[in-house]
Amino acid sequence: MEKEDARKLTTEAQEQLRRQAIRLRKRGETYKLIGEIVGVHQNTVWKWWQKYNAFGALGLKIQKLRKT
Repeated sequence: MEKEDARKLTTEAQEQLRRQAIRLRKRGETYKLIGEIVGVHQNTVWKWWQKYNAFGALGLKIQKLRKT
């Protein structure tokens, strides 16, 4: 089975992946296992977890980049 590039998902789908990762982490799953499940690197899961701990659910929102 081939992984889908998470960067090419819609904003809503990306946020859903992040929420799923947080639910799994709250259940005690490892960053590595969560990364395999949602299709991202374990370091990405760790970053999401850090943002969630610092900012709550708002930390999981996708931030649009603005042109200057």
